[in-house]
Order: sequence, then C-alpha cells, then structure tokens
Amino acid sequence: GLLLRSFERLNSVPPGFDPNGVIAFQTVLPGAKYDDGPKTIQFWESLLARVRALPGVQAAGAATVIGLEGRGWTGDLFVDGRPGFHGRELGHKDIAPGYFPAMGLRIVRGRDIADTDIMGAPPVAVVNDAFVKAYFADEDPVGKRISYSRNARPDLWRTIVGIVSDEKQEGLGAAVLPQVYESHRQNPASGMTIVVRAGVPETSLVPSLRHEVRSMDPGLAVYNVRTLEEVVSTSVARERFTAGLVALFAGLALAIASIGVYGVIAYSVSRRTREIGVRVALGAERRGVLWLVTRETLALVGAGMLGGFIAAAAMSYAIRGMLFQVSPADPLTYLAVIAVLAGVALAATYVPARRALAVD
Repeated sequence: GLLLRSFERLNSVPPGFDPNGVIAFQTVLPGAKYDDGPKTIQFWESLLARVRALPGVQAAGAATVIGLEGRGWTGDLFVDGRPGFHGRELGHKDIAPGYFPAMGLRIVRGRDIADTDIMGAPPVAVVNDAFVKAYFADEDPVGKRISYSRNARPDLWRTIVGIVSDEKQEGLGAAVLPQVYESHRQNPASGMTIVVRAGVPETSLVPSLRHEVRSMDPGLAVYNVRTLEEVVSTSVARERFTAGLVALFAGLALAIASIGVYGVIAYSVSRRTREIGVRVALGAERRGVLWLVTRETLALVGAGMLGGFIAAAAMSYAIRGMLFQVSPADPLTYLAVIAVLAGVALAATYVPARRALAVD
C-alpha cells in the first residue's frame, strides 16, 4: 500500500515541460567529416530549418541533453563581482534556438537564446529558476556575468540574458538543480537531440525526419527515436517495476490473509449453529443474536489488526528509502488495509450467522 501510494505521488509530479505532441531523436556528427565548429553549426541550423518546414511542425529545437535524461556536464561557477564566491555542480546544456518552445518551457524573464548569439559575439547564457534560487535569491541575475573558471579571461565571462522555468533533469523524484543553457553557435556540439513539437501524430513524422537527415548526409544514423511521453514513462520505469512487483506480492498476501480470516471466522461461527438455534428457540431476537456473534468476532479481529498495525508500522521503516512524499506511517494506507480486513471479517461473520439463523 505504501509503495503504491508512493508511485502514485511520483507519477503525478509534473516534469516541468509539456510532453504532449513532442518527438525526439538523436544523431551524432563524425569528427572526421565535421572537423570544425562552423561545419557543425551549419549542419544543425540547416537540419532544424528543414524540420520546421515539415507539415504540422509547430516548433523544433535541439539540445545536447533533454529533460529527464540528465543535466549534461557539470562544473564550477564563479560570479563577477563576488571574489569569494564558488559554486559547484552546475549543469550545462548546449541548445539551439527553438528548444524552449519545443519542450514547452517558459521564459520567466529576459530573453531566449537568439540568432545573434554566434561565435565571436559576447558569450551568453540562459539559467533556470533553480539557478536563481540557489545563487541570486536576493537580486536579478539578468545582466550578471558568470564564469566556469576563477581566473577566466575577459572574453570567457558569460552574460545571463534570460531565466527559463525549471525542467526535471534526472528523474521526477529528484530535485531540479541549477542549470545553464548555452548557445550551440558559441559552443558547438557534435551530438544533439532534436525535439519536434507537432500538431499531427508524432509517429507520423518519423519517416520525414529520417528523410531530412539522410538527404543532408546519407552516412548519419537517426537513433533513439521516442516521444516525450515515453521519456517521462521511462524515467519512472524502475519505480513502476518495483511498485508493481511488491504490489503483486502484497496483493497475494492480503488475499491469503483475507481468505484465512474468512475461513477461520466462518468455521467458528458455523460451530455455533446449535447455540444460535437454542437462543432463537428461547426467544432471543435474531438481530440481537447476530450482533452478539459479530461483536465477539470483531473483538478478536480488532486485537489481531492492532498487533498487525504495530508490526507493520515498525517494519515499514525498512522501505523508507523507496518511498516518495509518503510517510512510512501514512494513515490513509493503514486505514485502507484495515477497512479491507474488517470488511472481510464482517462478511465472514454475517454469512454463516445468517445461515444459522435461517435453521428451523
């Protein structure tokens, strides 16, 4: 019960991006053929232009790593004007213009990566909300300069030009960490994930997407084609399997317990058929006899469930690390299981007692 509640909570966590109607695929440019930055940049720009021109495509962009598939490479952070400041584990992604609209991410303040953010222009960056909360909680970061090296040259300082809403990076249950998005035109990447938002079924675009890549370079492979809904589903695959497996055995255990409780109580009540007959023959009301039997049964079952509750509460802390936003002593879970067992016990009491009362 706890694991099922935990998985339900995890599955309801929004990923930060809108997965509906989006398809993603990957391709990698061989270094022998695309041996410099301009060639790499030109390929990605041309491919995205072709993809955006396809019927039904609403937005298209690219990134070295997309949401729920990691943060990209991590490094240090230094802020201009803060001599003693040193941040750690800062996530980095290279993106092409159009990535945020394609993913359904919202620009909170400032601007997106622009077509003018090219090699030779002042380096820029867009940061997420988590970055702002971690490092600029009391001031506006737009316009501030950051670097990944304490002694960076002046031309390596990046100016923050915008803030984007958070996207989950390493799982629905993991906290969103500070993230920096850089223009691929200023930091070319040989491998990218193309994300395409369309108003037509995503899978219908796959042949056209493969055709566009091959028409530009027949030697390139299109792989890891998936919808963003599949990305979200895959991110909780381990938790789904664990919850499903444990729920299966827990369900079997509950079924066996219910059958056992029913059998024992039904047998116990059936043994009192003569007693019930005598009570009715001596003038006892049927309702009173039924309540007498039920009350005694509930006392026994209540004592058993109290002991079971204490044992379960003590043992449930062993799976604390597998729970998400659910306490090991979650009252709703315990109440649900107690209700099931109490219902089984009542049925096991009522059915044979009614049968005994019907005897002449």
